[in-house]
Amino acid sequence: MLLSRPTASDCASASACWKRDVSLSIRILVVLRKVWRPRALPATPLAGKCGCKHAPSTARPLREPPLFSRAQRHPSRIAAHGAPVTTARDNLPRPPADLVTSDTALFLDADGTLLAFADDPEGVVVVDGLIETLDTIHDALDGALALVSGRAIAGLDRIFGRQRWAAAGQHGLERRDADGRLVTMPVDAEELARLRAIVHDVAIAMPGVRVEDKSWSVALHCRERPDHAAELDRVAPAIAARFPGFELQPGSYVYEFKPRGMDKGVAVAAFLDAAPFQGRRPVYLGDDLTDEHAFAVVNERGGASVRVGERTPSHAAFTLPSPADVHAWLNAVKAALTQGAARPR
Repeated sequence: MLLSRPTASDCASASACWKRDVSLSIRILVVLRKVWRPRALPATPLAGKCGCKHAPSTARPLREPPLFSRAQRHPSRIAAHGAPVTTARDNLPRPPADLVTSDTALFLDADGTLLAFADDPEGVVVVDGLIETLDTIHDALDGALALVSGRAIAGLDRIFGRQRWAAAGQHGLERRDADGRLVTMPVDAEELARLRAIVHDVAIAMPGVRVEDKSWSVALHCRERPDHAAELDRVAPAIAARFPGFELQPGSYVYEFKPRGMDKGVAVAAFLDAAPFQGRRPVYLGDDLTDEHAFAVVNERGGASVRVGERTPSHAAFTLPSPADVHAWLNAVKAALTQGAARPR
C-alpha cells in the first residue's frame, strides 16, 4: 500500500500539538518545583535480612521516597480504610423498597446519587419532588436521615434548603447532628493557604480544570476536560505528598485535598453513635470511591450499602444504575413507610 507524503498542513498541525503538550508539561513542572524540594534524610542503620535487632548495620543515606506509589498513580486502587477492596461483583441486585424500615438510619451521598453530575459543581439541579420525598422519609425515620457529601454543609443547604436535616460536609470535616449542633475538625490554616495557592496554580496551567474551594479542603475538577485526568493522576499525588496535614481523595474526575484522618466512614460512625441514629440499622447510598469508606463501616454494623452507577470493585451489596433510579427507589421507600408497610419498631 502506498502512503502519501505528509503535507505542510499535516506537519504544522502535528507541530502545534507537540508544542501544546510540551508547554503544558513545562507549566506543570514549574508548579511542582514550588512543592517538590528533595531533602536529605538522615543515615539509618540497615538491618540484616533476618530483621533482628542484633543484625549487623551498615550506615548509608536513605533516598527520598518515590513521588508516586502504585495506588497513587491509579486512584481507583485506593481502598476504604487502606484495605484492599475485594468485592468486585458486577451483577449486584437492586435494593428492595423494604430495605428501609422505621428502624433504619438512612445516609445519602449528594452528587452522583441524589444529584446528576454537572460540569460546574454549582450547576446541579434538584429534580421536582425530591425534597418532598426526602422530607417524608426524614419524618418517618424520626430524623434519622443524613446527607453525607464532599460538599460543604453550607453548599448542601443552598441546594436542598433543609437546615433541619443532619449532614456531614467535606467528607466529615464538618458535621451537623439532628439537633443542629455543628462540629468541625481543626485545620492548619497556614498549610491550607499554601496548598490552596498551589492548587490554583495547577488549574491556571491546565485550562478547563476548575478549583472548588470548600473552606477546609480544596479540589480540582476535570469533568469538562477529561483529557487532563492522566496528568492530574500524576500531579495530584505529588502535591499531596508535600503537605503532611492533608491527603488526596480522588473521585469521579475530581482530586480533593482534605485534612488527613477524616472520611465519610468516620462521619457515618459518629452519626451512628448518637441519637436518633444510634441503635438503628444503617443503609447508605453513594456512587463514588469516597463512599467506599462509608460502605465498609455500614457493612461492619450489619447494615446495607448501595452503589449508584457501575464503578467496580466495591464493598456494596446492592446497586442502582443512576440518580434517576435512586429517585424512583426513594419514592417506593416513601410509599412503603407512609402506607404502613415498614416493620413497626
